[in-house]
Amino acid sequence: MMINGNFLERDGDLSVWDKPFMFGEKGVKNVAEILANRSNYRLPIVYVKRDEEGNLAQDPTALADKLKGAAHVFASRDALSDKMVRDIVGDID
Repeated sequence: MMINGNFLERDGDLSVWDKPFMFGEKGVKNVAEILANRSNYRLPIVYVKRDEEGNLAQDPTALADKLKGAAHVFASRDALSDKMVRDIVGDID
């Protein structure tokens, strides 16, 4: 498969990957910048939100595997990081 062999071009400063980009507090600023500037990328940016209880709305690993490089999938490692990104970017659709 092309994605496993690193045959796909980078999308701007992002690698095209079949795994989600999981981030914590240290990655909040970078992820917020990516979400705010989605038009800079060829591929769609998918952000998996957390609900009020802190649970992910969907399994980001399964989603990224299903999309297999057709989109960049991002999800926070914890509820605080998710809140921080949403405070910076606003409501993420």
